[in-house]
Amino acid sequence: MTHVRMTWMMCTSSITDITCNMFRVMRSQIVLHVGDIELHADSKEAEPTVLDLIIGARAGLSRPRDVRKHIRRGIAERALREGEHFRREFSSRQIGAVGISRRNDSHSDQRAPSSDNFPSRQPGAVGMPQRIEEEFWLTESGTLKLITRLRTPQADAVVDEMIRVYRQAISELRAPEPPAPARLLSEVAHGPRVGDSAIQRREVAFYCRAAANACSASIQSIHGFVRREFRVPGIYHLSVLLWPQAKALLEALGMGRLMLPKRRPRLLPAHPNQQRLWS
Repeated sequence: MTHVRMTWMMCTSSITDITCNMFRVMRSQIVLHVGDIELHADSKEAEPTVLDLIIGARAGLSRPRDVRKHIRRGIAERALREGEHFRREFSSRQIGAVGISRRNDSHSDQRAPSSDNFPSRQPGAVGMPQRIEEEFWLTESGTLKLITRLRTPQADAVVDEMIRVYRQAISELRAPEPPAPARLLSEVAHGPRVGDSAIQRREVAFYCRAAANACSASIQSIHGFVRREFRVPGIYHLSVLLWPQAKALLEALGMGRLMLPKRRPRLLPAHPNQQRLWS
């Protein structure tokens, strides 16, 4: 079974496509990976979409970018409709000093410009020329209609593959999330501890010493206070998710806003096993 990986993307991203570097400013989106195919969705309720160049390469076009000619022809013939079959976006395509990004195009004989024409050889440098490109993000129905219009030898196999890809992506998007309290309890019980990091251990020790000095108490009593409040066997067993709350308590002790509670005397006799242990 193909693994589906889902992440959130909420910033400007650099995407390497089939033939060039694409620099696009994107909305907050969910990014899914089904095998080596990347899909985007605006929300968990939205339909996932795939970049047109991926379909062109998958379908076996010698020049994947030619898929956009077929898409525009389908739009002109009203076979492909925006919103139902695709979403239109614009990207800034940089032209590097090593040659424009069509350099992998076997039908292009354009030579690389000399370095004198550009201030830097690094992509993204100030003054590097850019080309605005129109790209199409295809829904499942748009992808299937497009593949059938391409009529390549791989079309039938690609149709079957893309149906599977979209089904897995939609299944991952629609999967119910566990309730927030359940996720939190799982993280607290099985997540990382403050004792796992040497830096965090030093931070815990610093706040404990400061609280002990302010309260004129021993380090052991401060540790015991934290252990009882958060019900952990040792202070360094505290979950990193609970450390901000524990830190706030230690700061309150250190600044005198909170008094160290006294241990209550035992009201019930100790368990017989404990009496034999201490006798």
